[in-house]
Amino acid sequence: TLKTRKQSRHEKEAKVKKSGGDNIYAGWNALKKEEREEGPVITFTVTDPDGNVVNRVDGPTSAGFHRVAWNLRHAPFTVGSGRGPLATPGKYKVSAAKRVDDAVTPLGKPRTFKVVAIGKASLAAQDRQAVLRFQTKVGELQRAVTGANGKVQETLDQIAQIKKAVKQTPKAGVSLFDESRALELKLMDVRDSLTGDATRTRRRQTAPPSIIRRIQNALAGTLNNTYGPTKTHRREYAIGRAEYEDVVGTLTTLIEVDFTKLKEKLDKAGVPWTAGRRIPELAKLAPTHADVSYGPHARNVLDFWKAEGDGPRPLLVYIHGGGWTGGDKKQDVSRFRPYLEKGISYAAINYRLTGEAPLPAPVHDAARAIQFIRSKAVEWNINKTRIALTGGSAGACTSMWILLHDDLADPKSDDPVLRESTRVAAAAVAAGQTSIDPKVIEGWLGPNVLKHRMISMAVGE
Repeated sequence: TLKTRKQSRHEKEAKVKKSGGDNIYAGWNALKKEEREEGPVITFTVTDPDGNVVNRVDGPTSAGFHRVAWNLRHAPFTVGSGRGPLATPGKYKVSAAKRVDDAVTPLGKPRTFKVVAIGKASLAAQDRQAVLRFQTKVGELQRAVTGANGKVQETLDQIAQIKKAVKQTPKAGVSLFDESRALELKLMDVRDSLTGDATRTRRRQTAPPSIIRRIQNALAGTLNNTYGPTKTHRREYAIGRAEYEDVVGTLTTLIEVDFTKLKEKLDKAGVPWTAGRRIPELAKLAPTHADVSYGPHARNVLDFWKAEGDGPRPLLVYIHGGGWTGGDKKQDVSRFRPYLEKGISYAAINYRLTGEAPLPAPVHDAARAIQFIRSKAVEWNINKTRIALTGGSAGACTSMWILLHDDLADPKSDDPVLRESTRVAAAAVAAGQTSIDPKVIEGWLGPNVLKHRMISMAVGE
């Protein structure tokens, strides 16, 4: 008998309990795997002489001898339809495999067998392969039409939710409801073409044959006999296909173009999420001032987010890492949103990299960024005495350098920015280099530390 993880565990626990022992708790990971596991299955796969899969049959997983029968049919064309075309006489092969805990293992060797026709038909039989080709052709059309009808109903269900959501959204205009309603009516017309005029049939009145009805007639009328399709069956298929081709273009435009545009408008209007729409995005926290130039070089830019609050606000400045050889000021908004919510303004800077300008250029750029921000204190509502720095790796090293270095302000400079102080109140850093002097760090960490590309690119060979 093939067993699940849970069944195997229970059997082991029962033996331990019977012997008077204590069972150890399975653990959350083991229990999660048990809950997600699919049950074991044994599958018999039937293939034709060309190796094409004809059908699959599941068998019992319990111990003992079992008889498994194939209904001598191909797999159905749609989910839940139950029957496919009858297999044509000829040689076939069957193989078995078990699937336990998502691992597939072959069982035994494949076996070859024959399918033969029994009895004699009263009518002259058509070519069996030609009959199968016709049935396959109709089945493919049935698959397409069934899918189209399912998509229509799925979209109509989604529009019903959308109309309710629009009504509950004060800032959503009436036009969104009207647009949803117009699309709904067009889809209902398509549904009538596919499935029939329900207004008439509900009142027991004759309605024109639907596309689905024609296809069902063409296929179902040939599945239970070996004679094959009649002229009526072939005519039903031809009409059904022509009518479907007339409808599918309109349906594709309604769902893939019009409905897509409607959903985009709903997202922009802030309408509550409904089925079929993309995952809502959190409102992006755009900088109050973006890519502001603080110096003469292309990478001398910063972003600034202004916090709300009474009086000048404290400021946290982020200096990115990357060994001064790479990196960027862009980062996940979740990292600094909490500061803004507490009334702390936030800035993030870029600086020249050592591939362009070796040290001390990157740290001098960062220091100038602090001076520039100070020059904007009144305009950006910044408290000059409450500026702190943060960053990781090279950003951390730069932050500590600015914090501990003498003030770089030049009161006599013609540049008003350079007259500002570089002094900061604090630095909160992570994984920072407390020294990049090769002679110092070699003594600390050994000669291999000098092989790091950051050292050669930052201070030279």
